[in-house]
Amino acid sequence: MLKIFLALLILVIPVTAYANPLSPFAGHYTGQATGTLASGAKESLTCRATNGFKDGTLTIALRCANSNGARFEARARVQGSGTAVSGTWQIVDPSYDGTLSGSVNGQTLTANISGSAFSGTVTVSRTANGLHATIAIRDGIRLVASLGR
Repeated sequence: MLKIFLALLILVIPVTAYANPLSPFAGHYTGQATGTLASGAKESLTCRATNGFKDGTLTIALRCANSNGARFEARARVQGSGTAVSGTWQIVDPSYDGTLSGSVNGQTLTANISGSAFSGTVTVSRTANGLHATIAIRDGIRLVASLGR
């Protein structure tokens, strides 16, 4: 009887632990980022991300700032169906918003973002210690962040 219980437990734990492929991205993260402007100039930033997961939706709030007070803030709401993801995103200041669509493949979420002002890509990968995120939009503007728990 004990062997049957343990066999069932082994089968159930992986399914319930990651029932939705977006849930592993939830958590609180902090770290460093490099922002690249259209001119090619680079900025060092300190970032924090607060990612929540509830009712099948991943909410992302990323805030970054440099020592001169320049700030960047992005938000997203992502829903998943199998490995496909879709949702909305917003850059707070200047104010841009739009939609996103993409996929989750193992520990990596990749999505195209589009809106009235610009389009680009977002890639978020889970690492052993946290997340690695890249946001790239037209004209070479890019943010690359390594965030730990």
